[in-house]
Amino acid sequence: FFGTVGELQRDAQPVSVNGEEIVQKPSTSYNAQERADGFAKELLQVTNNIKALAERIPDPASEQEQLARIKQLQQQSAQLSQQLQEQKAVAEVKLKQAHDMYAALAEHALKQTGRS
Repeated sequence: FFGTVGELQRDAQPVSVNGEEIVQKPSTSYNAQERADGFAKELLQVTNNIKALAERIPDPASEQEQLARIKQLQQQSAQLSQQLQEQKAVAEVKLKQAHDMYAALAEHALKQTGRS
């Protein structure tokens, strides 16, 4: 839709408002009837697309159904949050182990070179 409007703004020939002479004649020819037909077809297509999308929107659920869905989603969120907390705890333990191993390796390497 906006592309067509932009095209109309860009290509439409200037029109005299108060009968004054048009200073700059257009450099390209513009078939207004052809573009009007094209614009009408595009507008009809966009309208049909909007109608089709609107028909695909589900009917709103009742308040009770919405509340039940919210409760279900909250329970899911709580379960996922718990799983994430457990995974975070495991990851923190593994990270601490990796740090401890790195520290032990660094200390061993320093002892081997006689710097410790």
